[in-house]
Amino acid sequence: MYRARLKGARFDKANLEGAILECTDLLGASFRSGNLRSVDLEEAVGAADFTDANLFGASTYDFEFRLGRSIFCRTVMQDGSIRSDGCLGIADNP
Repeated sequence: MYRARLKGARFDKANLEGAILECTDLLGASFRSGNLRSVDLEEAVGAADFTDANLFGASTYDFEFRLGRSIFCRTVMQDGSIRSDGCLGIADNP
């Protein structure tokens, strides 16, 4: 999906392991509970929803600048850490 415009697309619970999302526009896209292990997010931009997603091993460039405004609630990050700074309600916070 190199250079795709994925604005508002829903990939909830999708298995995208190893997918190439390089240079994609992810504004408003949803990857809730998705498997994005080892996905290529180089130069992807936009705020997406990565709630409960697995980004372990994902390749990124300037991640915080390009995707840092996304929702990360119980998200497994590239290095295996869990990020939960985007949880919105009490029910979402463990």
